[in-house]
Formats: sequence, C-alpha cells, structure tokens
Amino acid sequence: MSAIYPAWPRPKSVQIGSTTPTIVSESHSLRLQARSRNVHRWTFSLVYMDLTRDEHAILRAFCLAQRGRLNRFQFVSPIHAVPRGVAAGSPKVHGSSFLRDPLDEAMRVPTRGWAPNTAGIIKAFDFVKFNGHSKVYAATADCDSDETGHATLVIEPGLRLPVADDETVIIHDVSFTCSLVEDRFADKLIGGPWYQDVEINLVERLS
Repeated sequence: MSAIYPAWPRPKSVQIGSTTPTIVSESHSLRLQARSRNVHRWTFSLVYMDLTRDEHAILRAFCLAQRGRLNRFQFVSPIHAVPRGVAAGSPKVHGSSFLRDPLDEAMRVPTRGWAPNTAGIIKAFDFVKFNGHSKVYAATADCDSDETGHATLVIEPGLRLPVADDETVIIHDVSFTCSLVEDRFADKLIGGPWYQDVEINLVERLS
C-alpha cells in the first residue's frame, strides 16, 4: 500500500495544473491540424507559510521517505476533497464504458445509484475516480440525476482504461497517485522560528 501525503499542516495555497499533450501541424495554407494522444496528467503546487518546526518536520520527513522521485503516494487535495455537486447516493457505473470514440467530442459514462431527481448531482470540475483505477478524471459539465437515480457523467480526459458495469464511482476525497517533482529540497528558517514559503510540487504518476 502506498503512502498517504500528510493532511496536516494544510497548505496556504494549492495550484492545480492540467497537461493534455496534442500533436499540432500547420500546412502551407496556414491550416492547423491537431490530434490528441489521449494522455493526460495533473500537477499540484502546494505552498506553506509560517510553519513551525514541528509542522515542517512532518512534511519534510514524508518527502525524505519518498527518496526523491522514486516512490508513489496518494494525495487528496484539501481544496477539492468535497465536490461542488450534491453528490448524494452510492454511484456505480451503469454498463461497461470503453475508450472514447475518436469522432466523439465528449467522454460520457452512464452511472446509477445517485439520489433520484437531483439537480447538480455532480458539477463541472468535480473530480471522479473509478474503483480499481488510479487515473483521476474531472467532470466538464453539470450533471443531474433522473427519477431512477441514473446520471451520465461527462468527463475529461477520455478513459485511460475501460470501466466495467457496477464499478464504484468515487466522488469524495478523491486521491491522486503522485510522486514528487524534484529530488532535492532546501527550506529557509526565518526568525521566530518559522519556515516560510515552503513549496512542494507533485505530479500525477501512473503505471
């Protein structure tokens, strides 16, 4: 079981990044052609202010134990742990969903088990994860449940792996599989004593 990034101390700010590489070419007529390889990753930049020696020790002992970029761990963004949507119910995948058709503009995953007749059951940029999968996705549109508790999630990126019928949909405390971005860290202790402007950068790292 991989380690879990410390929930305390909480960062002063969390900057989240998204990278979706595309292959772009431009013809002599100046027409652009773009293709997607359907790959994606998240990044996080965590900034901590005015850390006590004890708080600083919690964070840096964890970083040291990761041996630079070697190990993977689970990270739950404290700002995004609770979804914007109502997110009531026990959602599961409804029928198998496969990789996105290249001609389809959106990745749609049918689900069931939500609280019935609920507007905004999931909202845009709520994080979504499927049980047994390490990749994290984000909703790109608000989603309502119908009278039977069914709802179709619209997510990006496209599914990295197919999801099976009855797989649990994780919507609370969604954890990202990450590693550190750097092998090195160096923090300055300022009179007080306080550690200020401590920055830790994470990158989603999948097998």
